[in-house]
Amino acid sequence: MSWFERIVPSRIKTERRTRSVPEGLWTKCPACDAVLYRAEIERNLHVCPKCSHHMRINGREQSEATLNAALAGTFGVRTALVTGDQATIDEAAAELPGIEGVVVKQALGRQAARSLHPVEACRRIEEGAYRGYSSRAERPLYRPKGPFTLEIEWMHAGMADLCVQIPDVQRAGGRTVRYRAADYQTCYQMLLALLVMATPAAYQYPRP
Repeated sequence: MSWFERIVPSRIKTERRTRSVPEGLWTKCPACDAVLYRAEIERNLHVCPKCSHHMRINGREQSEATLNAALAGTFGVRTALVTGDQATIDEAAAELPGIEGVVVKQALGRQAARSLHPVEACRRIEEGAYRGYSSRAERPLYRPKGPFTLEIEWMHAGMADLCVQIPDVQRAGGRTVRYRAADYQTCYQMLLALLVMATPAAYQYPRP
């Protein structure tokens, strides 16, 4: 379970898929974990049609992989390995060329996946980690240049209402908040604070 899921569990459910997911055709929402047709999300300007999640840093859509890779890059740490389903790895590779990816499951829906046996998954991850570390100098050092502008479009306005109680967080729309920081570490810390701040409203208000 990702840290997005732990901090902001979504109430939006998606249909369970029983067919295999073709590589490269699907992507996942980092907020509700819905499996989405890539062309559909692009037509929708990278806003999740299931939960309306929309998160940008300096105007660019971000995945969990890029958010964490940027934090590691702040400390001079290269990103060597990403594990998950094929959609997660494809998204990471697009922004982090040269990264090692290990597929350990196949997404079927928000709360369903066809996973490898834990022993086999651990074996593949261990091998991937070895490959990533043995050629660590070639792995990407993801270090976006500041200053940084964080924008999050929430599921509904109630979540944004809570977030703007934090100093320096601005309202940028009905469901959107904005925060500016000179360095990425501060931006990332505010991201975590906003996720925690918005959580109570996720359970109190229906989606418009």
